[in-house]
Amino acid sequence: MIWHLRFHWPAEETAITTALQQQTYRLNPLERTTKGNGDVIHLRCSRDALVMKRLATRLQGCLPLSRRCTHVKGNGGLKAAVSEVQRQLPRYRYVIRTDIKGYYEHIDQMVLLQQLEGVIKDRFIMNLLVQAIRRTVHWGGLYRDVHQGIARGCPLSPILGALYLKSVDQAFTNSGLFYVRYMGPLYGSVIWMTS
Repeated sequence: MIWHLRFHWPAEETAITTALQQQTYRLNPLERTTKGNGDVIHLRCSRDALVMKRLATRLQGCLPLSRRCTHVKGNGGLKAAVSEVQRQLPRYRYVIRTDIKGYYEHIDQMVLLQQLEGVIKDRFIMNLLVQAIRRTVHWGGLYRDVHQGIARGCPLSPILGALYLKSVDQAFTNSGLFYVRYMGPLYGSVIWMTS
């Protein structure tokens, strides 16, 4: 599919741009695929992946995300999180690190959508976000609606995952404790320190 998109890019670009401008773009169902190691992943078609990347770039500056979420673009990534923890070590007696296995898969979609509705006023953008979150997966001719979690590997996931725990970010910020959060592809880690 990516080769079709690249080979026919001028026509595809026009079609995608027109659908976005006319606010008629619809996301396709994700395709369920099993990797060589047995892991099951859900993949978007090339057109949808491109639209999701464009949407993620647009939302990056619109959502009220904490600077403590180092996995968000521009906040330094894992390297910044580790450096900040090392810098803070002399000031604190205790360090607590937690992992949230399967974080993206356990996000409550309704809570996330309510958070987004409080920030996103553009109805078409909100419609695309609903389609991305409340998605359909197909395999072997079967279609299944997904009612929990967000997709791993989607450019929107790091941003949506950061927004989902905004109340936790705010609570730690107000507590006076050092706090940093990083989400990788499989785990979400939270590190905080106390005296």
